[in-house]
Amino acid sequence: MNDDVLAKVISVEKEIQDCLETEKAKAREWLEEVKKETEEESIKEEECIRKNLDESLKHARDEATTKAEILIKDASEKAERLLTLSDKTLSSIIMRRIRMILPE
Repeated sequence: MNDDVLAKVISVEKEIQDCLETEKAKAREWLEEVKKETEEESIKEEECIRKNLDESLKHARDEATTKAEILIKDASEKAERLLTLSDKTLSSIIMRRIRMILPE
């Protein structure tokens, strides 16, 4: 009788051990799956961030180029206007500026 009880206890313990090993294997598989999904999501998010960064940089570059073109155009127009001034007009402007700088 004692041998029967002992055999049953050992059998139940073996079943419990087998169940634990099965659950551990399932948990490892689940963790690997979650890890893989997380890595894939991370890669997709990184790609999205890089794409947004590239688009932002292109937009900023385009905007800076447009502003620079406007500044260059304005400066060229101003230079053209200054080139058309006569020496007499330029001398007059310079004299007024000098008077503003020098004390009386």
